[in-house]
Amino acid sequence: MTELQSALNAIALDENQKGLARLVSLRHEFPSEWYRFLHPAGATDTQSLTFALTPERFPFLAQGHKITLGKFEVFVQVENTFAGTHNASTLKFALASGNTAPTPSTAKPSDLLSLAVWNGVLHGEKTFNGAPGNWTLNGWLNAGDQLDPGAIEDRVRSLPGSST
Repeated sequence: MTELQSALNAIALDENQKGLARLVSLRHEFPSEWYRFLHPAGATDTQSLTFALTPERFPFLAQGHKITLGKFEVFVQVENTFAGTHNASTLKFALASGNTAPTPSTAKPSDLLSLAVWNGVLHGEKTFNGAPGNWTLNGWLNAGDQLDPGAIEDRVRSLPGSST
């Protein structure tokens, strides 16, 4: 977790972005959804996590204003013992607004987050012009196989956007 925290601190110091930013730890803020994501009911079920980023989850100063989510940045901390099987070339994540996201059988290359190693963690991003509400993240390995529940230590998103 120290590497992940260092990577997030580096973003805050390096990016000099304007607008609203909200960090979200799915593991900590949506623990039930996180558990279901890592432990789907069936051995062949898509690992899917729907989470509500409603206006109430944003700073008080943004309340009563129109919030637009401009970009999602995804940071994935992989447990070291899984680095050979869960890495930037094998992990696939699709993120979409609403209650569904592309699955291994429906995803196009443009649906997937392109992951790369950044300061010891995997990083990917996707640009949107969306409103607060439900968002869905689906994850799998190359061949559509499920992620190992012990492989992913945490996932955090920053949501630079705007409030008007």
